[in-house]
Order: sequence, then structure tokens, then C-alpha cells
Amino acid sequence: MLPDDAPAEESFRSWLLRHVGASAAEAILGLIFIATFDHDPGRLSAAFARERLRRALSGGVRYVVGGWSTLVGLLAERAASLGVQIQTRTRVPALPAGQTILATSLATARQLTGDRSLAWPSARVATFDLGLRADAGPGWFRVMDLDDRIYAARYSVADPTLAPPGHELIQVAAACSPRERKTDAERRVQRLLDQSWPGWRAAMRWQRSCVRTHCTGAIDLPGTTWRDRPAIRRGSPLAVATDQSAAPGLLAEAAITAAQLAVQQLLVPSSDAVPAPIRLTNTRPTMYGLSCRQPVRSGLATVGSPRDYPFQLHREGAHCHDVLGYGAPPPWKGFPLARWRYCAVALGAGRRVLGTPDR
Repeated sequence: MLPDDAPAEESFRSWLLRHVGASAAEAILGLIFIATFDHDPGRLSAAFARERLRRALSGGVRYVVGGWSTLVGLLAERAASLGVQIQTRTRVPALPAGQTILATSLATARQLTGDRSLAWPSARVATFDLGLRADAGPGWFRVMDLDDRIYAARYSVADPTLAPPGHELIQVAAACSPRERKTDAERRVQRLLDQSWPGWRAAMRWQRSCVRTHCTGAIDLPGTTWRDRPAIRRGSPLAVATDQSAAPGLLAEAAITAAQLAVQQLLVPSSDAVPAPIRLTNTRPTMYGLSCRQPVRSGLATVGSPRDYPFQLHREGAHCHDVLGYGAPPPWKGFPLARWRYCAVALGAGRRVLGTPDR
């Protein structure tokens, strides 16, 4: 049994080895990849990784039907109804005048502001989206390679709207070392699929892949915590809210908390407190009418079943999905496809927010 708390000054690997054997420690490091995306979670702060291990093992997984775009779309509709002007596909060459919140990546914020302190470590991961015929599907919903730090899941089992009828959507995330080439990551993923689904090559109808850097949230190295990350308040009229900002939470939760803090700190200059955790009750939210599908059972998991509250916004392990259209040959053309990204949402006081029961 691991202690509940771990020191921020020590590496996760050295801390584990003080409590479990070497083989068990390596297995835990392989598992915690799911909540960090890092190729070597053992190098991370023990406090940072221990908390993510606890969260990863704390409960089941829920899915928003349609992916993150369902939530984003509802928020955008609500904002527009309140008079917010939303412009997409528009490049911002410079900071606007007046109070501004940059809800972007740290790299983009650094480019716009010229502030070189807007930087923090993050992971490097290769992602793969595969569209396949469903007639020869595997018997698993998800499969993990703890040694090679690979996670694959058939997300169309949880949400059939992600793929055309008779097809499957499989998404794969493979942690990459700083200098690993994409082709090397592809070979690792193909080896796992060959072992777990021998017929996948013949069934494949569409695919895409890329290597993502600084797209999976902050990672804290030994001697640092979330409080050491780039401050949200950057001066009188400016705040920067990202998933690598100085805010607590797991992955996208940090971006949401950062957005809340940005609003608070711009409205009340002296406010630097972290907002209290958001708690759900069994009262159905009035703003956002997201609903649950009935339980979808697979060989390895049950997903989508409601509890005593109408919906829990949760990620598959560490993965957050927003769903975007993409250009692809029929029958995939025009279908939404999940993609690993995050969004930051700022809400006014009194708004209900969907989240996990304890945050």
C-alpha cells in the first residue's frame, strides 16, 4: 500500500522504490503514463505523480456523447445568447487593448506578449486515429502496453456517433522521448496492434497521426509544484489561462481553474486565492442539458452509466477529446473525430459547472 502523500522534492521513481519492489515500481510507472503522457513518469515530482495515480484509479470513465465539441458547442451557444461575440479562424497578431484573458497555449501567449517566462515542461506524445471496418473488431475496448507507454481504445464502443455505421474508431497515444522519431513511435504502435488485433491492417480504411508537444498539460519535475508554474495574472489588464498555468487540477481541470482565477483576478485585483472545489449535487444543471446514454458494455468495461447526478465530465484516463470534423474519404467524410486537445472555460459567479464529484 502506497502512502497517500508524497514529497514534491523527490522523484516518483525513487519514492516508489522506497515502498515497493523494482518490478512493481516499473509497472506503476507504466500505468501512470495514462495520467501524465510522459515517456518517463519516474522522473516527475513524486507529489505530482502520486496524485495523478490516485485520480487515475479512483473510478470509472464517462463520455460526453459527441466528444468535447458537445460541451464547447453548448457553452458557445450560451455565451452568444448573452451577447458574447465569437470569432473563429481569425489570427490575433497582437494583444488587444483593455482587460484580456489569453486562453491559449503558453507558446502562443509567449509569442503574443514577448514574455519568455511563459514556459513550463510538458510531455511529447504521438497520437494515431484509425478508422476501421467493424466486422472484424477485436474483443477489447482498451489495451495498454506498460513497457512501451502506449494506450489504445475503441472509442466508438463508448460513443457510436464517432464513426459511420459498420465502422470503428480507435485512438492510440504513445509517449515519445525528446528525440524519438514519429516513424519509431509508429512501429511501436503497430507492434502492439499486431499482437492485440491481428486483422487490423486489412480492416483499416482511414488513418492519421502526428506528434504533439506541449499539448497534454503541465508536468511538474522534482522540487516544483503547480504554484511554481507561470502566474495567471501578468499585469493590470492581462491574464493568461492555460493547462500549464499556476492552477491545480488534472489535465484540463487546470485550464478550467486557471480560467476561473483569471476572471476573479481581473475583476478583483487583490484576489489570488484558488477557488473552492466545484461540487455536484443530484440537482440537474439548468444551463447545460447534457444527458447520459444507457450503459454500453464491452468485454473490459462499462461506460456511460449514470449515477445520482445527471452527468460526469470525465476523461478516458488522461485523455481529453474535442471532436472536430475532418476531411476524409467516404464513408468517413464529414464525421466528427476525437482529437487530443483541451479547452479553458471562464464562467461567471453562480453558474453550474459539470465536473467530477470532488472537484
